[in-house]
Amino acid sequence: MRLITVLLLLLLLLAACENEESAGDGTAQAARTATATPTPEIGVTLVTKAPPTAQLIQTTPTPLPTATATPTATPVIYNVEEGDTLLGIAIANYTTVEEIEALNPGVVPELLQIGQALELPPPAAPVYSGAEPTAIPLQIQVRDVKMARTSVGSMWVLGEVTNEGEFAATGVRVQIDLFGDGGKAMATMTAWVAPAVIAAGETAPFAALLQEAPSGDVQPSVAVVAGEGLAHVGTYYLDLAVSAPEVTIDDGQVALSGVVENVGQATAGRMAVVATFYDAQGSVSGYAQQLLEGPLAPGEATSFALEAAPPGAPTEDYSLDVYGVIQQE
Repeated sequence: MRLITVLLLLLLLLAACENEESAGDGTAQAARTATATPTPEIGVTLVTKAPPTAQLIQTTPTPLPTATATPTATPVIYNVEEGDTLLGIAIANYTTVEEIEALNPGVVPELLQIGQALELPPPAAPVYSGAEPTAIPLQIQVRDVKMARTSVGSMWVLGEVTNEGEFAATGVRVQIDLFGDGGKAMATMTAWVAPAVIAAGETAPFAALLQEAPSGDVQPSVAVVAGEGLAHVGTYYLDLAVSAPEVTIDDGQVALSGVVENVGQATAGRMAVVATFYDAQGSVSGYAQQLLEGPLAPGEATSFALEAAPPGAPTEDYSLDVYGVIQQE
Protein backbone atom coordinates (compact mmCIF):
# COMPACT_ATOMS: atom_id res chain seq x y z
CA MET A 1 0.00 0.00 0.00
CA ARG A 2 2.83 2.36 0.82
CA LEU A 3 4.38 1.64 -2.60
CA ILE A 4 1.13 2.30 -4.41
CA THR A 5 0.72 5.60 -2.59
CA VAL A 6 4.20 6.74 -3.66
CA LEU A 7 3.50 5.86 -7.30
CA LEU A 8 0.26 7.82 -7.27
CA LEU A 9 2.06 10.87 -5.89
CA LEU A 10 4.68 10.65 -8.67
CA LEU A 11 1.99 10.47 -11.37
CA LEU A 12 0.22 13.55 -9.98
CA LEU A 13 3.53 15.49 -9.95
CA LEU A 14 4.29 14.66 -13.62
CA ALA A 15 0.82 15.73 -14.74
CA ALA A 16 1.21 19.13 -13.03
CA CYS A 17 4.54 19.75 -14.80
CA GLU A 18 3.05 19.00 -18.25
CA ASN A 19 0.17 21.45 -17.67
CA GLU A 20 2.64 24.23 -16.77
CA GLU A 21 4.69 23.61 -19.97
CA SER A 22 1.54 23.70 -22.13
CA ALA A 23 0.45 26.96 -20.55
CA GLY A 24 3.90 28.42 -21.17
CA ASP A 25 3.81 27.46 -24.86
CA GLY A 26 0.37 29.07 -25.27
CA THR A 27 1.59 32.29 -23.69
CA ALA A 28 4.62 32.43 -26.02
CA GLN A 29 2.47 31.74 -29.09
CA ALA A 30 0.04 34.50 -28.07
CA ALA A 31 2.94 36.86 -27.62
CA ARG A 32 4.32 36.05 -31.06
CA THR A 33 0.88 36.57 -32.60
CA ALA A 34 0.41 39.93 -30.91
CA THR A 35 3.80 41.32 -31.99
CA ALA A 36 3.76 40.07 -35.63
CA THR A 37 3.68 42.90 -38.27
CA PRO A 38 1.81 42.25 -41.55
CA THR A 39 4.00 42.47 -44.68
CA PRO A 40 2.90 45.49 -46.71
CA GLU A 41 1.80 44.95 -50.30
CA ILE A 42 4.01 46.63 -52.94
CA GLY A 43 1.98 48.41 -55.65
CA VAL A 44 3.18 49.47 -59.15
CA THR A 45 1.66 52.52 -60.81
CA LEU A 46 2.10 52.85 -64.58
CA VAL A 47 2.24 56.42 -65.78
CA THR A 48 2.08 57.19 -69.48
CA LYS A 49 4.12 60.28 -70.18
CA ALA A 50 3.67 62.43 -73.25
CA PRO A 51 6.68 62.24 -75.55
CA PRO A 52 9.12 65.13 -75.12
CA THR A 53 8.38 66.30 -78.66
CA ALA A 54 4.64 66.63 -77.99
CA GLN A 55 4.75 69.92 -76.12
CA LEU A 56 2.05 72.22 -77.45
CA ILE A 57 3.02 75.87 -77.50
CA GLN A 58 0.49 78.51 -78.49
CA THR A 59 1.84 81.52 -80.38
CA THR A 60 0.53 84.90 -81.43
CA PRO A 61 1.33 85.72 -85.06
CA THR A 62 1.77 89.14 -86.58
CA PRO A 63 0.26 89.14 -90.11
CA LEU A 64 2.02 91.37 -92.63
CA PRO A 65 0.59 91.75 -96.17
CA THR A 66 4.01 91.75 -97.84
CA ALA A 67 4.23 90.69 -101.48
CA THR A 68 6.56 87.78 -102.15
CA ALA A 69 7.80 85.61 -104.97
CA THR A 70 6.36 82.19 -105.78
CA PRO A 71 6.99 80.05 -102.68
CA THR A 72 9.42 77.17 -102.42
CA ALA A 73 8.15 74.24 -100.38
CA THR A 74 9.86 72.97 -97.23
CA PRO A 75 12.53 70.31 -97.91
CA VAL A 76 11.74 66.73 -96.98
CA ILE A 77 13.77 64.22 -95.01
CA TYR A 78 14.59 60.77 -96.39
CA ASN A 79 15.93 57.96 -94.20
CA VAL A 80 18.44 55.76 -95.99
CA GLU A 81 17.36 52.14 -96.41
CA GLU A 82 19.35 48.98 -97.06
CA GLY A 83 20.68 48.88 -100.62
CA ASP A 84 20.19 52.62 -101.24
CA THR A 85 22.65 54.64 -103.28
CA LEU A 86 22.75 58.40 -103.62
CA LEU A 87 22.02 58.13 -107.35
CA GLY A 88 19.07 55.80 -106.73
CA ILE A 89 17.62 58.12 -104.09
CA ALA A 90 17.99 61.08 -106.46
CA ILE A 91 16.24 59.31 -109.33
CA ALA A 92 13.39 58.05 -107.13
CA ASN A 93 12.79 61.53 -105.75
CA TYR A 94 13.06 63.48 -109.03
CA THR A 95 16.25 65.28 -108.06
CA THR A 96 19.99 65.03 -108.67
CA VAL A 97 23.00 63.82 -106.71
CA GLU A 98 24.40 67.36 -106.83
CA GLU A 99 21.26 68.83 -105.22
CA ILE A 100 21.33 66.23 -102.45
CA GLU A 101 25.01 66.89 -101.76
CA ALA A 102 24.37 70.64 -101.66
CA LEU A 103 21.65 70.17 -99.02
CA ASN A 104 23.74 67.68 -97.00
CA PRO A 105 27.31 69.04 -96.66
CA GLY A 106 29.78 66.31 -95.82
CA VAL A 107 27.68 63.40 -97.06
CA VAL A 108 29.85 60.65 -98.59
CA PRO A 109 28.01 58.61 -101.24
CA GLU A 110 30.10 55.51 -100.54
CA LEU A 111 29.48 55.66 -96.77
CA LEU A 112 25.71 55.90 -96.52
CA GLN A 113 24.35 54.37 -93.32
CA ILE A 114 20.98 52.66 -92.90
CA GLY A 115 18.68 55.11 -91.12
CA GLN A 116 20.83 58.13 -92.03
CA ALA A 117 18.67 61.22 -92.54
CA LEU A 118 19.13 63.06 -95.83
CA GLU A 119 17.49 66.36 -96.66
CA LEU A 120 15.94 66.30 -100.13
CA PRO A 121 14.60 69.17 -102.21
CA PRO A 122 10.79 69.15 -102.37
CA PRO A 123 8.91 68.54 -105.60
CA ALA A 124 8.19 71.66 -107.58
CA ALA A 125 4.82 73.29 -106.87
CA PRO A 126 2.44 74.58 -109.52
CA VAL A 127 3.48 78.08 -110.51
CA TYR A 128 0.96 80.91 -110.57
CA SER A 129 1.22 82.78 -113.86
CA GLY A 130 -1.78 85.08 -113.78
CA ALA A 131 -1.92 88.85 -113.74
CA GLU A 132 -0.54 90.82 -110.81
CA PRO A 133 -3.05 90.25 -107.97
CA THR A 134 -4.87 93.06 -106.23
CA ALA A 135 -3.34 93.75 -102.81
CA ILE A 136 -5.64 92.51 -100.07
CA PRO A 137 -4.75 92.56 -96.35
CA LEU A 138 -4.03 89.09 -95.02
CA GLN A 139 -5.98 87.51 -92.21
CA ILE A 140 -3.71 84.55 -91.50
CA GLN A 141 -3.49 83.18 -87.96
CA VAL A 142 -1.05 80.64 -86.56
CA ARG A 143 -3.00 77.85 -84.84
CA ASP A 144 -0.28 76.07 -82.87
CA VAL A 145 3.41 75.20 -82.88
CA LYS A 146 5.24 72.05 -81.88
CA MET A 147 8.92 71.26 -81.61
CA ALA A 148 10.34 67.79 -82.26
CA ARG A 149 13.96 66.94 -81.49
CA THR A 150 15.51 64.20 -83.60
CA SER A 151 18.02 61.49 -82.69
CA VAL A 152 20.75 63.23 -84.70
CA GLY A 153 20.60 66.49 -82.75
CA SER A 154 18.40 68.53 -85.08
CA MET A 155 14.98 70.01 -84.34
CA TRP A 156 11.77 70.32 -86.33
CA VAL A 157 9.38 73.21 -85.75
CA LEU A 158 5.90 72.27 -86.96
CA GLY A 159 2.66 74.19 -87.09
CA GLU A 160 -0.42 75.21 -89.00
CA VAL A 161 -2.05 78.45 -90.13
CA THR A 162 -5.67 79.30 -90.89
CA ASN A 163 -6.86 81.70 -93.56
CA GLU A 164 -9.53 83.66 -91.70
CA GLY A 165 -10.02 86.13 -94.53
CA GLU A 166 -12.68 86.37 -97.20
CA PHE A 167 -10.27 85.71 -100.07
CA ALA A 168 -7.67 83.11 -100.92
CA ALA A 169 -4.06 83.74 -99.93
CA THR A 170 -0.81 82.82 -101.64
CA GLY A 171 2.89 82.98 -100.88
CA VAL A 172 2.34 82.79 -97.12
CA ARG A 173 5.57 82.60 -95.16
CA VAL A 174 6.23 82.45 -91.43
CA GLN A 175 9.24 83.48 -89.38
CA ILE A 176 10.19 81.27 -86.43
CA ASP A 177 12.29 82.73 -83.62
CA LEU A 178 13.61 80.42 -80.89
CA PHE A 179 14.38 81.80 -77.44
CA GLY A 180 16.25 80.18 -74.56
CA ASP A 181 16.40 80.92 -70.85
CA GLY A 182 15.96 84.57 -70.03
CA GLY A 183 14.57 85.34 -73.46
CA LYS A 184 17.93 84.90 -75.18
CA ALA A 185 17.57 84.63 -78.97
CA MET A 186 18.84 81.23 -80.09
CA ALA A 187 17.90 80.91 -83.77
CA THR A 188 15.69 82.34 -86.52
CA MET A 189 14.17 80.38 -89.41
CA THR A 190 11.62 81.00 -92.13
CA ALA A 191 9.26 78.51 -93.74
CA TRP A 192 6.82 78.63 -96.61
CA VAL A 193 3.33 77.37 -95.92
CA ALA A 194 2.03 74.51 -98.08
CA PRO A 195 0.03 74.55 -100.29
CA ALA A 196 0.99 77.61 -102.33
CA VAL A 197 -2.61 78.87 -102.32
CA ILE A 198 -4.86 78.70 -99.23
CA ALA A 199 -8.59 79.05 -99.82
CA ALA A 200 -10.70 81.15 -97.45
CA GLY A 201 -11.42 79.28 -94.23
CA GLU A 202 -8.83 76.57 -94.93
CA THR A 203 -5.76 75.56 -92.94
CA ALA A 204 -2.25 74.84 -94.17
CA PRO A 205 0.87 73.36 -92.52
CA PHE A 206 4.44 74.58 -92.27
CA ALA A 207 7.64 72.93 -91.13
CA ALA A 208 11.22 74.07 -90.62
CA LEU A 209 14.32 72.06 -89.73
CA LEU A 210 17.10 73.42 -87.52
CA GLN A 211 20.15 71.24 -88.19
CA GLU A 212 21.82 71.93 -84.81
CA ALA A 213 19.21 72.30 -82.09
CA PRO A 214 20.03 74.40 -79.02
CA SER A 215 20.15 72.56 -75.72
CA GLY A 216 17.81 73.14 -72.81
CA ASP A 217 14.33 74.59 -72.87
CA VAL A 218 13.46 76.46 -76.03
CA GLN A 219 10.41 78.63 -76.63
CA PRO A 220 9.30 79.49 -80.19
CA SER A 221 7.64 82.64 -81.44
CA VAL A 222 5.98 82.46 -84.86
CA ALA A 223 4.75 85.35 -87.00
CA VAL A 224 3.34 85.56 -90.51
CA VAL A 225 5.79 87.79 -92.37
CA ALA A 226 4.79 87.46 -96.02
CA GLY A 227 1.88 86.63 -98.28
CA GLU A 228 -0.72 88.04 -100.63
CA GLY A 229 -4.48 88.03 -100.65
CA LEU A 230 -6.09 87.14 -103.98
CA ALA A 231 -9.32 88.79 -105.11
CA HIS A 232 -9.16 86.41 -108.07
CA VAL A 233 -7.23 83.15 -108.11
CA GLY A 234 -6.00 83.80 -111.66
CA THR A 235 -4.51 80.68 -113.19
CA TYR A 236 -4.61 78.75 -109.93
CA TYR A 237 -7.16 75.94 -110.24
CA LEU A 238 -9.02 74.75 -107.14
CA ASP A 239 -11.86 72.68 -108.64
CA LEU A 240 -10.14 69.42 -107.77
CA ALA A 241 -11.33 66.77 -105.33
CA VAL A 242 -9.70 63.79 -103.61
CA SER A 243 -11.58 60.49 -103.33
CA ALA A 244 -10.96 56.89 -102.24
CA PRO A 245 -8.09 57.71 -99.88
CA GLU A 246 -6.25 54.78 -98.31
CA VAL A 247 -3.70 55.17 -95.53
CA THR A 248 -1.29 52.76 -93.85
CA ILE A 249 0.70 53.70 -90.75
CA ASP A 250 3.54 51.37 -89.83
CA ASP A 251 6.35 52.14 -87.39
CA GLY A 252 6.20 55.88 -88.00
CA GLN A 253 5.97 55.55 -91.78
CA VAL A 254 2.78 56.76 -93.47
CA ALA A 255 1.72 55.56 -96.92
CA LEU A 256 -1.18 57.45 -98.46
CA SER A 257 -2.88 56.96 -101.81
CA GLY A 258 -6.06 58.03 -103.55
CA VAL A 259 -7.61 59.60 -106.64
CA VAL A 260 -7.68 63.25 -107.75
CA GLU A 261 -10.71 64.19 -109.86
CA ASN A 262 -11.29 67.33 -111.88
CA VAL A 263 -14.78 68.50 -110.83
CA GLY A 264 -14.62 71.86 -112.59
CA GLN A 265 -15.07 73.15 -116.12
CA ALA A 266 -11.44 73.87 -117.07
CA THR A 267 -8.54 71.57 -117.84
CA ALA A 268 -6.03 71.32 -115.01
CA GLY A 269 -2.32 71.44 -115.76
CA ARG A 270 0.32 70.70 -113.14
CA MET A 271 -1.21 69.76 -109.76
CA ALA A 272 0.01 69.09 -106.22
CA VAL A 273 -1.45 66.95 -103.44
CA VAL A 274 -0.61 68.07 -99.89
CA ALA A 275 -1.08 65.64 -97.00
CA THR A 276 -1.03 67.05 -93.46
CA PHE A 277 -0.50 64.58 -90.61
CA TYR A 278 -1.82 65.11 -87.07
CA ASP A 279 -0.96 63.55 -83.72
CA ALA A 280 -3.36 62.44 -80.98
CA GLN A 281 -3.68 66.04 -79.72
CA GLY A 282 -4.72 67.29 -83.16
CA SER A 283 -1.46 69.14 -83.77
CA VAL A 284 0.62 68.89 -86.94
CA SER A 285 3.19 66.07 -86.83
CA GLY A 286 4.40 66.67 -90.39
CA TYR A 287 3.32 67.03 -93.98
CA ALA A 288 4.22 65.77 -97.45
CA GLN A 289 3.32 66.70 -100.98
CA GLN A 290 3.38 65.06 -104.40
CA LEU A 291 3.45 66.74 -107.79
CA LEU A 292 1.08 65.44 -110.48
CA GLU A 293 1.51 66.21 -114.15
CA GLY A 294 -1.46 67.29 -116.27
CA PRO A 295 -3.42 67.77 -118.31
CA LEU A 296 -6.53 66.60 -116.48
CA ALA A 297 -9.74 67.37 -118.39
CA PRO A 298 -13.09 68.00 -116.66
CA GLY A 299 -14.50 64.74 -115.31
CA GLU A 300 -11.18 62.93 -115.57
CA ALA A 301 -9.25 61.46 -112.63
CA THR A 302 -5.68 60.50 -111.84
CA SER A 303 -4.16 58.57 -108.94
CA PHE A 304 -1.53 59.61 -106.42
CA ALA A 305 0.59 57.77 -103.86
CA LEU A 306 3.00 59.30 -101.36
CA GLU A 307 5.03 58.14 -98.40
CA ALA A 308 6.28 60.14 -95.44
CA ALA A 309 7.90 59.82 -92.03
CA PRO A 310 6.35 62.68 -90.01
CA PRO A 311 8.97 63.94 -87.54
CA GLY A 312 6.51 64.88 -84.78
CA ALA A 313 4.50 62.70 -82.40
CA PRO A 314 2.93 59.50 -83.85
CA THR A 315 0.39 60.15 -86.58
CA GLU A 316 -3.25 59.56 -85.67
CA ASP A 317 -5.08 61.45 -88.42
CA TYR A 318 -4.51 63.27 -91.70
CA SER A 319 -6.07 65.72 -94.15
CA LEU A 320 -5.65 66.12 -97.90
CA ASP A 321 -5.61 69.23 -100.06
CA VAL A 322 -5.11 69.45 -103.82
CA TYR A 323 -4.64 72.42 -106.10
CA GLY A 324 -3.18 73.17 -109.50
CA VAL A 325 -2.98 75.62 -112.36
CA ILE A 326 -5.16 75.92 -115.45
CA GLN A 327 -3.68 74.18 -118.48
CA GLN A 328 -2.47 76.76 -120.96
CA GLU A 329 -3.37 76.20 -124.63
